[in-house]
Amino acid sequence: MDQASIFYAGRVTSKVGAFVQTTFDGVGKQNLILDNTDIRYADQTNLAGQQFVYGVSANNSPTVSDLWNTTPVWSLPAASSSLAPTPAAGTLIESLGGQVGGMTAYTMWKNLLYVEAGGYTSLARNVQQTVSTFGPGQNRIDGGAPYWRVALQHNHNGHYGAIGSFGMRANVNPQRTLVVSQFEIPKT
Repeated sequence: MDQASIFYAGRVTSKVGAFVQTTFDGVGKQNLILDNTDIRYADQTNLAGQQFVYGVSANNSPTVSDLWNTTPVWSLPAASSSLAPTPAAGTLIESLGGQVGGMTAYTMWKNLLYVEAGGYTSLARNVQQTVSTFGPGQNRIDGGAPYWRVALQHNHNGHYGAIGSFGMRANVNPQRTLVVSQFEIPKT
């Protein structure tokens, strides 16, 4: 078996919910990985007579909290094989899943404007090893990395349109572990 995932998604309390994905890797280390995880608090109120939804999210993968499933965490192919070649290049935000921890605050006003902002940092090596997400060649965020998501959406008589932006600014130290080669010079 290449891989298999188990998902939990639902209410934990009246205003707290969770989405947790665990994945079995049958090719590499043949272990269970704590995959995409999002635990969030959400509430709503009226502000100036308009619906106002707000909350906070704690998660381990930038863009996992995307309401529209349009960001890198949810891009296709949703599952790829460890046996198949993969692209050699990609953006930093695509490569951080499971390696970081972060919190964001979000709001949706009038079912029109969505704004989310927060920050991420690399999880400690021992934490990543515990949840089986550590790789010696991965990048490490130096300090914190701010993250944002803004979307303007509109639904008009069954026609839907949206425009937005998301991103992250991070200073990274490439490849967490350094391999030092040692060699001897023969004496003559």
